[in-house]
Amino acid sequence: SDMTNTRMKIVFLRRESGDPHPPVRLTADGYGVQERGLRRIANPADLAAMEQALRLAERQGGEIVCLAVGPQRLDDHLRLALSLGGHRAIRVWNEHLTGGDVVSAARLLARIIEILDPDLILTGNRLLDRGDDPALALAAARLNIPCLSAILELKCQGSGLQALRKSDRA
Repeated sequence: SDMTNTRMKIVFLRRESGDPHPPVRLTADGYGVQERGLRRIANPADLAAMEQALRLAERQGGEIVCLAVGPQRLDDHLRLALSLGGHRAIRVWNEHLTGGDVVSAARLLARIIEILDPDLILTGNRLLDRGDDPALALAAARLNIPCLSAILELKCQGSGLQALRKSDRA
């Protein structure tokens, strides 16, 4: 798509991850980790993606849509995104979404993105506590919308964008 239009719409996904240094408590049966009391934090790679989205929108005059898929506690992450310059915040959740696989998550994200109709999607490259999460990239590919992750710098170049990614750095 033409990246020079004055109201580029950029969607970025806000996710949370577990605290990398939690106090571990086992469940009564000794086979699981007790979720209650574990601290959840904004996924650091997604914060970096948000920064790039905000910079690009500031230069291009674009609109930033902050998207979160998850329970109500994600509202705090969305409020932070709005306070830093995001224009809209959307949280989607239904209890039936718990425990879904990557394909079902990608299908859900594709439907949400189809409705939002962005020019560009930015995301962090990994989840701090679970590693790679390809659902958003799969959704974007299905809709043929550019989805960039691990971005260190975005520059407008002609009618497109030039992205410097972590893997491109020497």
